Amino acid sequence: MRSWSGRMARAVSAAALVTAWGPVESVRAQGRDQIVPFTGQTATGTILKMSPTEVEIDVRGAAKKFAVNEIDRLSFGDEPQDVRNGKARAHDGQYEEALALLNRTAEAISNTMIQEDLEYYRAFAAARLALTGGGDKAASAKAMLDFIGARPASFHYYEATALTGDLAYAMGRYDVASTYYSKLGEAPWPDYQLRAKVLDAKSLMAQEKYAEAQRRYEQVGEATVDTAAATRQKVLARIGRAKCLAMQGKPDEGQPEVESIIRDNDPQDIELFARAYNALGVCHSKANRPKDALLAFLHTDLLFAADADAHAESLFYLSELWTVAGKSDRAVDARTLLKSRYAGSVWAGKGALP
Repeated sequence: MRSWSGRMARAVSAAALVTAWGPVESVRAQGRDQIVPFTGQTATGTILKMSPTEVEIDVRGAAKKFAVNEIDRLSFGDEPQDVRNGKARAHDGQYEEALALLNRTAEAISNTMIQEDLEYYRAFAAARLALTGGGDKAASAKAMLDFIGARPASFHYYEATALTGDLAYAMGRYDVASTYYSKLGEAPWPDYQLRAKVLDAKSLMAQEKYAEAQRRYEQVGEATVDTAAATRQKVLARIGRAKCLAMQGKPDEGQPEVESIIRDNDPQDIELFARAYNALGVCHSKANRPKDALLAFLHTDLLFAADADAHAESLFYLSELWTVAGKSDRAVDARTLLKSRYAGSVWAGKGALP
């Protein structure tokens, strides 16, 4: 994408000014807007202001502020029904349906906050499709860069930068991915800062910079913050560190670390367990235990496939390990599913075990 560097520079430059700008305001008709936090009660009233760090809502005459990292989702009382339904589909991971609903929104939208929300979710759904089902990653990256450039004070800003990094990563532009992950790291919340380091470490691993990636994961583990969100990033960093050890020829150091995570955490956390079993599979594979590796990756395939990124990785390894086990038909099945369901994943383009 020839214009990536120029767009990136403009977006990063604009982002550097975000903290100096005031929040975006819009005159709102009185309606039943809602902010749904991750924990606590839903706030219903009129959304007054939005910024990259905070959303303010009037609840029966009293202003209440929510930090962006506390918000699960929000809605506007007068947003078009297709927008409302499209956002709901996007939150549920039904990106094709979401995009179809969001793109067919025909009525004029005069409220700038609703228009901004619509623009973000269109770019978001397209990007998620590109990262999984094989949509146009270059076009999705352009759409997300356009959003960041046009809406640098959006409350979606930090999630948009992270997703731009993910698109760059999927395109093999690891330097660009790290730049956007560093923008995520400028957020004022420790859990976002730790998440940025975890994502950057993933980018370093893709470049086979395993020692550097390991150090990044260790920095996350050394953080003193202990909120629930930050603690979860620390666990993900432990998983990443174990994989780094395996890739550096120390699988027997990484394996017990991953096994303790599997033993001590809730399997309802699909992302965490998918990554943990994949890391365990890598440890067994690097220790020349292909049967144990196969079993570990099958856990992700059969029990934790709802995490698309991890499922794609497990299918890649399974396609290789089934061949080693002499099950060529199952190897073909795994490779076919990887190519059809996750054509946009970096794992679909790999040709051999790393």
